[in-house]
Amino acid sequence: MDYGRFWLAELLDEYELERLTEETIVNAEKVLGVKLPADYVSLMREQNGGKLYRSSFPQRIGDYEDNCFPVEYIFGIGKTEDQGILATPYMIEEWELPKDIVLINGDGHEWFVLDYRKSKTDPTVAYIDVEMEIDQQVAKSFKDFVKQLEYNREFLSDVDEDDFLPVEDEIYNEKQLEEAVKSWSDPAMITDTFFYFSSKETICDINWLISQAIVACHHHDDPFFVDGIVAYTYKRMTFTDKNVLNKELVDQFKGKIRQYPEEFVRKYAEKIEDIFSG
Repeated sequence: MDYGRFWLAELLDEYELERLTEETIVNAEKVLGVKLPADYVSLMREQNGGKLYRSSFPQRIGDYEDNCFPVEYIFGIGKTEDQGILATPYMIEEWELPKDIVLINGDGHEWFVLDYRKSKTDPTVAYIDVEMEIDQQVAKSFKDFVKQLEYNREFLSDVDEDDFLPVEDEIYNEKQLEEAVKSWSDPAMITDTFFYFSSKETICDINWLISQAIVACHHHDDPFFVDGIVAYTYKRMTFTDKNVLNKELVDQFKGKIRQYPEEFVRKYAEKIEDIFSG
């Protein structure tokens, strides 16, 4: 089904997991003991979880005064018990939630869930608030739930990342970045510089930028800094004619990315491959 613009497509999206595979789906259904809705799986094939552009659910729930609820993200299908919907068993025990549910959004005491309590094959969607003792069906299916989601300016602003430029009195240049990457003397400045060079408006040799990203990945193993460097380099690559990209450098870059165990870093290797397959 075509949901129109659905994902926010934010560059640094901690909820987006690696590209979905059949093995991941089979494992998740085995761990959770359910058959995941076809519409949910189809959406996860498009993007495996992430922040939403249409992040408002326009329905009154319980005794809340608001007529809409924020749904900032939807969990993807992870490979380990701490990723996406596979965190459900732990969260059920931690928050004393009902059994026969799969969490698709939320944290703490508030959740949107796939509700299998009445059907093992055709779950509805429910909202559960443990503290307020709310347990309410909000959609007859996942498809129905997603169709109701709307864009709401109160929950999301249409601001492009290019609007956030480094402060004007800072000077970012190639020599500065090369020296900083080699010594790793100022991680924040390094990340800011990669961000600066990721902009369409900045003059930059993309193959040089990729080479610096490779050096950064080689010298530092902090995934939270590397995540930004990889993401900003990938962003600049998407603005570039793929015929300009040095394939050997790109392959080295993908190899470095895949060395990280964290999915939020590794997913960029697949995104880079998509540049060449598109």
